[in-house]
Amino acid sequence: MPVRYSAAVEKAIAEVCPPRDAFDAADFDPVEYLNSRFPDENSLSALPAFLDETNKRLRLTESDLLKAVESQAVNADVADSDLKAAKQSVAELYVRVAEIKTKAAESEETVKELCQHIRELDIAKTNLTSSINTLRSIQLWMLQLQVLSSSFERKRYIQCRDALQEAQKYSAMFEKMNDMPKVKELNDKQRQICRQIEYYIRNTVFADISLEKVEENTMAEACAIVDLMGSEIIKKIRDRFIEKVLETYTTRFKRGTDDATLSRTERRYVHIRTLLENYDSMFKNVFPRQWCVPQELCVTFCIRTKQELDFQLQESASSMDVVVLTYILEKTIDIERDLTQSLAWKEEFPGKSELPVYKYNGMMLSAFREHMGLFVQNEDKLMSEALSQPLVGDGEAACQGWKSADEETRVGTALPLAEDIFVFIKESLKRSLRIAQQDVLLDMAGVWRKHLVRFAKSVTTVLPDPALQPLQVRRACILINTADFCRSTSQNLGEEVCVRSEAPPKDVAFDQVVDAFSSVYSQSVMAIVRGVELAMAPLLIEYGNGAYLSARRDEDANSGGAHDESRQVRAMATVLHDTVVYCAALLPTLPLRFVLNKVAATIIPLYNNTLYRQRRLSNDAVAAMRVDAAALEKTFLQLPNYNDPNRYQPAALSAYIKLVRREFDPLHRAL
Repeated sequence: MPVRYSAAVEKAIAEVCPPRDAFDAADFDPVEYLNSRFPDENSLSALPAFLDETNKRLRLTESDLLKAVESQAVNADVADSDLKAAKQSVAELYVRVAEIKTKAAESEETVKELCQHIRELDIAKTNLTSSINTLRSIQLWMLQLQVLSSSFERKRYIQCRDALQEAQKYSAMFEKMNDMPKVKELNDKQRQICRQIEYYIRNTVFADISLEKVEENTMAEACAIVDLMGSEIIKKIRDRFIEKVLETYTTRFKRGTDDATLSRTERRYVHIRTLLENYDSMFKNVFPRQWCVPQELCVTFCIRTKQELDFQLQESASSMDVVVLTYILEKTIDIERDLTQSLAWKEEFPGKSELPVYKYNGMMLSAFREHMGLFVQNEDKLMSEALSQPLVGDGEAACQGWKSADEETRVGTALPLAEDIFVFIKESLKRSLRIAQQDVLLDMAGVWRKHLVRFAKSVTTVLPDPALQPLQVRRACILINTADFCRSTSQNLGEEVCVRSEAPPKDVAFDQVVDAFSSVYSQSVMAIVRGVELAMAPLLIEYGNGAYLSARRDEDANSGGAHDESRQVRAMATVLHDTVVYCAALLPTLPLRFVLNKVAATIIPLYNNTLYRQRRLSNDAVAAMRVDAAALEKTFLQLPNYNDPNRYQPAALSAYIKLVRREFDPLHRAL
């Protein structure tokens, strides 16, 4: 049975090994082949020859197969012997490789041992070098301590400083070896020498300081040594110097002496200024800047002075003069501010960032904390005296335009007392801020609040209500300006107090002042509105009774119809025009517009109500009232810029125009 492969495999075989004979074809079909060789009976004559040829080819093929089998058998024996030889070679190679690995491992161990020995030798060398350097450092340390001791005995402070600096380097180098006996011994010796030097400098060099004779070089060299000994020893030397310098202060201002009294406190401040001047002239180059000697001197001075002020204030609490207390407060504030400014670090130098910032504000002033009530009472008294003056002033100080309607005025005229009060408050605020105490500022804010509210109430007592006459309108306008000025200034004052005192607005409570002056403002505006309403009342009554019809017939007969609107409407327009003239002479544009808004919102509805008070209207009455309403509306629309076309820009009157049209709109619809 012939072997069959897939079509793809057969195609690939045919391409690689194309068949040279029909018998080699994979799809060889014997029947088809014979039919092709012997298609008919006549072709059978060639059958014997075909059989002979086929048998011959079969014998050749069998012979070739036999030879191939024999050759393959021989090749198999050779291949087997070659394979055995190859296996033996591989075994020998494996043994050889194993021997090489063994020798390599032995070599690696040898190299490791050599490296270990090299490292040990290197460590030994390092340790030996370190030991030699350590011994040398110990020797140099001992030498520097000897130099330090001998230099100190000869009072050669520069050499002492250099030797101590080097000794401290070695001490820091052996810090981790402090448990070693030799290191501990040298450290103890170094500390002992430093104590001796510090004791000698403190009790000899700085023992008797005379301002007439100062050994500046010796003291500076001694300070250079102390500067290396640490902050505790520096503090001892500095405190000793400060104590010595302040001996004169303690003696001069001893309790019971004349200079120790409260009224002569300023002399204490003059004394510290003198001490600082002497320090700058004699000791500025003695002490290192990082010691902060003048700063600490002032700290000690402030502490002692504060104690003395506490004592003096307690002694004179019952008989203290407010003027003296205020004067001392100002001088104390001045000296604290001057000390803070003069002793601030202004120049750059090494180590500046590590030094503290000295601020003396409040160090002595805190002694007055319990006595600030006297200061507040004095300010309260002064403000009461300021408010005791007449509201409208007297003589040359009288309010301009208050007593006569013919007197010249200017826009924004207000009561002079209002400006005087806030000038006083600003000065009082400056005094309070200089004290720099939050509770004092809040107490003063309470005083200002009380008097400003009282002033607002007193202003209402001179308000003419209603403001009917020209002088009354003028006075109401002056009070509007006064209330507006006081309201805005009080609001700014309250905000400043909140910022300065860092207190919330509810603690300052200046909204009470703003509300009080807002009430004065509203009452003054309504007084003018009620005056206009009172002037309009007779005209509106006549108009509501239909007088405009009979008056119009008379006017038409006399003038031939020259006037469109009625006499009552023209009179109303005159009242409105006069009001604008009186108010515009005093009020700025914003308050004037507010007054006009109120007038329009009040008068226009009253005019509209006249329609409903009349009985059934004839066609002539309706037509006449339409003309009057249009004329009055035009008057209201032109009212803001009456006598001054440039008083308001159109954009500024948009709300007012909407108000007027909205108020007249119901009347127009009804007519």
